[in-house]
Amino acid sequence: TAGAACAACFLIDNLTPDTRYYVKVVAVNGHGSSGEASADRLFTAPACATNGDCAACEECDADEQCVDDGTCTAPDAPQNVALGYSAAVHEVQLIELYATATEEVQTITTSADDAVGGSFTVSFGGETTAGIAFDAAAADVEAALEALSGITDVVVTVGAADAEGGRTWTVSFTDPAGDVSLVTVDGASLTGTNAAVTAATVTEGSALGGTFTLTFDGETTADVAFDAAAATLEASLEALSTVDDVDVTRTGDAAGGLAFSVTFTGAQLAGDQPELVADDTGVTGAGKELLVNTMVQGAPAGLSVSFDAPTSDGGDAITHYVVDWDTAATFDSGSEGTADVSAATAGAACA
Repeated sequence: TAGAACAACFLIDNLTPDTRYYVKVVAVNGHGSSGEASADRLFTAPACATNGDCAACEECDADEQCVDDGTCTAPDAPQNVALGYSAAVHEVQLIELYATATEEVQTITTSADDAVGGSFTVSFGGETTAGIAFDAAAADVEAALEALSGITDVVVTVGAADAEGGRTWTVSFTDPAGDVSLVTVDGASLTGTNAAVTAATVTEGSALGGTFTLTFDGETTADVAFDAAAATLEASLEALSTVDDVDVTRTGDAAGGLAFSVTFTGAQLAGDQPELVADDTGVTGAGKELLVNTMVQGAPAGLSVSFDAPTSDGGDAITHYVVDWDTAATFDSGSEGTADVSAATAGAACA
C-alpha cells in the first residue's frame, strides 16, 4: 500500500470532533519491527462533504468548508405584509365536583314472642310520626315518614310477616341524601309478649357534600359550599385582590355532579390566566373528585401580522424574521417592541 501513490493508506473513522489525535507507524518484516514514525493533527469535523451540503450561493472549498461563491446576497424584503385586529378572548375555566352517590338504607322491624299487635312511631329530626299499625302497608309507612319535615323522599318495601306477625320495612332514602341519621322508633303501643320495634342501618349513604376553596395567583377564597349558587362563588372569587371581574354559571346537581364555569371578564385579567388551584379537603363523599380544567385559553386584544416569504432568499435559506412595532413611523418613540419569528411561520398558513 505504501509508496508515492499512497494518498490515504488507512482511514481512521468514528473520531471525536475538535480533538487532537496522535498516530505512529512502524514497518515490520521477518526480522523484526522498525522504529516509529509519528504525526499528530487536530481532527475537525468538516462542514461540508459535497457542494450539495452548502447553500445555493456557496461552494465546498478544499478544507471542506462552505464558503461564499460570490453570488450570496441578503434576502429580498418579505411580501404582502398585512395587519388585522385580533379581539380579546376571555379565559374560561371549569370546576367540576363529583362523588359516588349511595342511598342510605335502614330497616324497621317489629317482633314479639306471640301475636304482635298495636302500633309504633318513628322519630327523625326532632319530629315523630303518628302511630303506624303493626301490619301497615309499605305505602302507609312511606307516607308517615314523608309527613316529617326532615324527610322529603323515601322508598319503602315490606317483607312477609313471620309466625307472630312481625315484619321488616326497608326504607331507602332519596332525600335527604348521603349519610342519614338512624331513625328512632318507639314500640310502647305495640301489644304481645315482649313486643318490640327496632331500627338498623343496612347501607350507609354517601353523597357529594362539604366545602372547597380556590386559589388564584397566590390568594385563596373562603370556604365555598359544594352546591353554592353561582353568584356566591362569583363573589368569593371577586373578593380576592388578584381577581377583578368574573362571570360564574352553575350546572348539575349533587347526585350527578356539579360544574361551575368561570369566565374571566375583567380588564385586569385579559389574556391567558393561571389555572385555579382547587382544594378538596373539605369535600365529602365516596370517591370525591374536584377538578379544574381550562376550557378556553384567554388571549389579549392585539394586531395580527401576516406576510409572505421574500421572492428571493439571496441563495441562502432564511433562518428567521424580525418583527418590530412602534407608535412612531420612525420607530424611535422609546416604546417600540421586537420579536424573532421562525422562518417556518411565513406563507399561506401564516395567520
